Formats: sequence, C-alpha cells, structure tokens
Amino acid sequence: MRLAVPVLAILLVALLIGCRSQSPPSPSGGRSPTVVGQTGKLTSEGGAKSRRGGEAPNRRPTPPPPARHTTAEVPPCDPEAFALTGYQVMAHASADLDGDGTPEGIIGCQGVQKDELGEPTEPAYFTLARWTASAWEEWLSIPSPGEERFVEEGSIVSTEDLNEDGVVELVLRFCGFGVSSRPEPVYVWRIVNGAAEEAVDGGGVMATSDDGLIIQDMDLNYPGRELIFAFMEWGEGEAHFEPHRYRIAVYGWAKGLYRKVDSLSPAVKFESPAVALDAYTHGTDY
Repeated sequence: MRLAVPVLAILLVALLIGCRSQSPPSPSGGRSPTVVGQTGKLTSEGGAKSRRGGEAPNRRPTPPPPARHTTAEVPPCDPEAFALTGYQVMAHASADLDGDGTPEGIIGCQGVQKDELGEPTEPAYFTLARWTASAWEEWLSIPSPGEERFVEEGSIVSTEDLNEDGVVELVLRFCGFGVSSRPEPVYVWRIVNGAAEEAVDGGGVMATSDDGLIIQDMDLNYPGRELIFAFMEWGEGEAHFEPHRYRIAVYGWAKGLYRKVDSLSPAVKFESPAVALDAYTHGTDY
C-alpha cells in the first residue's frame, strides 16, 4: 500500500504533461478564420477594398470614365434667309455634302421680276448653306451654267454618293424657257476640298422636258450607279400625244468624270420616256 501512492502521483503528472503539448482545435475545423474589418464588411484575401472603403493599396486605382461631350442640337436651316433681294426660294433640300455629320442646306432661287414673256429677268442659282457652330451661313453659290432662269422642286435630282467613292454628287436640273419642250440641262457637281467641281464630261447633259432620267446601277464596268437618259427622237409627231422613239444614253463614272459610255436606239415606240427607261432597265425592246 505504501507503493500505490507514488505510482498514482507519477501517472497524474504524465497525464498533465500530455494535455499541455496538444494544440487547441481550430474554431473553423482547421481553416483560417474569416477576418471582419472595422466597417463590418468582409475583406477578401488581398481584398479589392480597404476597411475605409477606398481602393486597396495593392491594386491600381480605377481611372475615372471619360467625359461625355454633348453637341448642341442644330436648328433647321431657313432657306428664305439665303434668297437674294428680288429672288424667291423654289427648291430646298438637305444633305451632308462635306462629311462632317451635319447636313448642309441646298437652296434653289429664282428671280421674281419677269419680262413680257413671263420669264425671270435674272438667271437662277443654287446656294449651299452650312452650320458653323452658332449660325447658318452661306457656304457656296452655284449659278446656272447656261444662265437658265427657272428652278423647281424637281431641280434637285440627287444628293448622294452615286459612284461610291465617299464624295457626294450633287445632281441639279436647271430649266430654260420653252412652250412645248423647254430645255432642262442636267449638271453634276462634287464638293471637294470646300469647292464645287463639275463632274460631267462636257459640263452637263443637254436634256429637255420631253426627256427622262433615272439613276441606277446597270453596268458593273463602272462603279456605283449610272445616269441613264431617254432622249425623245424628233420628227415623229407631236410630243406628249403620240408614241415616240427614245434614244438611251448611259453616263458612267470613268476617269474622274461622268462620261457617255453607251448609247442605243430602239426599233419600237414608247408612250413616254418613263416607259422607255423601264423597258431598258428590264431588258425588253432594247
């Protein structure tokens, strides 16, 4: 019985030493605990945000978004403001002629004063107006090349890039004086480097009110669309009352100008230039 007490003491001491050598268990089952910042928001490892809510010091600050530039709305162009004294506006359209994103005004003006035959005493003209950040101003003036004295709404034939080269073609049709068949020559200009350049070989195509014109892509040998005319053949009865033969003339873009690239005459007669052009474009009777 004297030996039992020392043995029991030795066992008790060994048990206490063994307990102190063991690590305390992790409260998360062995994983690192999640740290809660002072703000109460979770911060990720290497976090994107600091406890103050700013950018973390180990990441580059996000640059501010670029400022948005707003463009003031361009007010509509008043064509009457560009008619000279003694002239009235007869035609008006708009198109982006210089490629800046803002359409220019295209304004056709005709003289008010008339002679004893009812013809204006002064030649007609077109003026181009453009917006210059604060006001509409005259940009270019295009007088009638043959001193034609009439313009009308149909005088603005086309304001598009017809040959697909990035430059707008301005197709205008001035009118001369005539009773049954008046001259209506067709002119084409291109706005290049701030100037209007003639774009038809010979300066223009001499047509009349008895002739027709369409703009259509009919020949792959020439870029874009062609100017296709139907010219009435004379000497076959009164115009507008009897069928006529119409000669077709095609102007295509070649060597920097619109040039006549095809011409043919049908063996049949048509009621009007529009019917003749329809027959040509659909491959019938030509």
